[in-house]
Amino acid sequence: MKHAIGIDVGGTNTRVALVDEDMNLLERIQFPTPAEDPVAAIGKIAETIDSLEGEDLAGIGISCPGPLDLKKGQIIVTPNLDPRWFGYPLVDELSARTGLAVTLENDANLATLAEAVVGEGRDKRYVQFLTISTGLGSGFVVDEPGLDED
Repeated sequence: MKHAIGIDVGGTNTRVALVDEDMNLLERIQFPTPAEDPVAAIGKIAETIDSLEGEDLAGIGISCPGPLDLKKGQIIVTPNLDPRWFGYPLVDELSARTGLAVTLENDANLATLAEAVVGEGRDKRYVQFLTISTGLGSGFVVDEPGLDED
């Protein structure tokens, strides 16, 4: 069975999760985000991934507060993290450390998508989600693919 790693880098905490192909949470590890040092954060994330017992890892999805440069895999600017994170090659560095494909997306967008696919928004045509934590964010999903038209 394939597994994937999901990572949420927040201004206060970082969470690393191992999930299976049915989106079941198999393991979750949380630690304080080294908000002032992206190199230390990537090191801690890679160390945490190494400790997980996943098989046939498909890749890594990482969420960060934004705005983000998704093509370059970098944070443009965010109030939650030190300016040393801005422009840091997050995707390239994590991929180099783990040997896995890494995809970056905005944390609020991913939280919204997760709610629409496996959460309370499942089977709903419209899902709105607000993140209220160290920062604020929002997302909106319209007509999640796979919903039957009535």
